[in-house]
Amino acid sequence: MLFTTETARKAQRQSAESRRAKRATVGNVQPQIAAQNLADNGVVSVRLPRVRTQLERLDALVSAELDRGNEADGQRVNWLVAASSRLEEQERRLSGRSLPPVSRDNGKARSKGNGLRGM
Repeated sequence: MLFTTETARKAQRQSAESRRAKRATVGNVQPQIAAQNLADNGVVSVRLPRVRTQLERLDALVSAELDRGNEADGQRVNWLVAASSRLEEQERRLSGRSLPPVSRDNGKARSKGNGLRGM
């Protein structure tokens, strides 16, 4: 495509029309988002108790497996704990909790080397 004054003006008109169309639809976005949040809350109110019930069941299964002592199946415990971890992440997100903050080094610079200076 050849870039001329005429094609530049045509592209400018199309761009202006596109911006006008976007501005016209921006006002309609907020009610849609609010309606979507209401629908999500219905799903959350049903799913959250179900996830918490599953977590309680998994905790009971892990406890029962560990109570077997030496006969406990390590692979089964691992599977149950992994499933519990996945459900805990779902429960955290559904309940709206954020991740705990990451700890920092309190501004202390880590030394490089083995700590034996001047030897």
